[in-house]
Amino acid sequence: MIELKLSLVAQVLKAELKGEDLTFVGVHNDTREIHPGNLFIAVKGPNFDGHDFVDRAVNAGAIAAMVERPLDMDIPQLIVDNTTKAMGLLAKYWRDQFHIPFVGITGSVGKTTTRQMTASILSQKGKTLASEGNKNNFYGVPLTLFNLSADHRYAVIEMGADRPEDISYLVNIVQPQVATVTMVAPVHIYVAEGIGFGSIEGVLKEKTQIFSRLPENGTAVLNADSPYLEFWSEKLSQHQRITFGMHHTADVTATDLRPNEDMQYEFTIRTPIGKRRVKLSSMGRHNVENALCASAMAIAVGASLDDISEGLANVPTVARRMIRKKGYRGATIIDDTYNANSVATHAVLDMLADYDNKKRIMVFGDMRELGDLSERLHREIGEHAKKANLDYFFAYGPESYATIAAIDQPYAKHFKTHEELAAELKPLLDENTIVVVKGSFGMNMNKVIDLIVEEN
Repeated sequence: MIELKLSLVAQVLKAELKGEDLTFVGVHNDTREIHPGNLFIAVKGPNFDGHDFVDRAVNAGAIAAMVERPLDMDIPQLIVDNTTKAMGLLAKYWRDQFHIPFVGITGSVGKTTTRQMTASILSQKGKTLASEGNKNNFYGVPLTLFNLSADHRYAVIEMGADRPEDISYLVNIVQPQVATVTMVAPVHIYVAEGIGFGSIEGVLKEKTQIFSRLPENGTAVLNADSPYLEFWSEKLSQHQRITFGMHHTADVTATDLRPNEDMQYEFTIRTPIGKRRVKLSSMGRHNVENALCASAMAIAVGASLDDISEGLANVPTVARRMIRKKGYRGATIIDDTYNANSVATHAVLDMLADYDNKKRIMVFGDMRELGDLSERLHREIGEHAKKANLDYFFAYGPESYATIAAIDQPYAKHFKTHEELAAELKPLLDENTIVVVKGSFGMNMNKVIDLIVEEN
């Protein structure tokens, strides 16, 4: 964890130090996470101003604050022009003190699961710092790096983006020696108030920036199944490259896939360092591809087949991301309500199709921020669902009317409220039923989960 004297930080940031020169331990920009001895950074956002909460941070134990204007408080203050940028600069300085492999991950789909898998594999070799939760933006990445300590041997950093230049900013801080784009998909297309990319080309341009700070001896891990493989390969011709994929020739690939009753997959992973039969703790066929990407990343920094096998079998779960729960009357409920995009939703439908010995129900909430592509992509979900031969398809949200229209079957229904949907769903549940609930975060599809899981 970061531990520095305020005077050194002032020197690094070219900031003014007002007050006593203390040594702080740890940094936060959220008063709810402050611990005694921390430096509090008063960041400003569109709907909040951290300067209004400095007194609360002090009461929680902060011994100093980074601010954009002097405050009439008896506490040491580092005065900077922009606290958010200063936070990033301080994180970069702290990162530069560590000479360990840094792995950078971005992508429209699968980056969080791939991060979890990569960190689990590398943790077999030594203590590994990894991004937590949704801390993958210009606040979260610096906060993650502030947790670096002398006993870390690897760092796996997830980088997200919802507007142009986000990845450029973050990769300049992280400077990974190994980097990947898991997949490019139509996510954050809608543009409003500077947020969004406008097109799939805009998404590609932004995500590709993760390779911009690779050192000469760095490694790019490339998706062989991506239509952009040739583009990346030409751009990165001077760097080492490792490819992964399931449908095209790749350095790291999978054969002989077999799902079990817990919706986990076993497969043979084939790599430049050999092959091994592995089992995923994560559910779903789509996570096989995430596992291949994670394995390729880990191999690039020296992981063995034993590390890969053990790591993939013990990946920590992330809330609301493919979490298995016991539903009403013993039904299997898969909570995948954290987010939704077209690629991930198609993958979930393919997963359900593998279990034709069960009653299969898809509960779908709108995919957001798709702009002009929204109607077409929602319609394509319906077309895919129709081919999957599900027993029921229930939808919620204005955009998913197009999904139900594309299915055009009595088993596909649209609902105006979560409660109405759950009321019709609940009597259909039994021990032979699998339900996947998925939707963009803002659709609050977790409300459906709460209404159909078994009461304690």
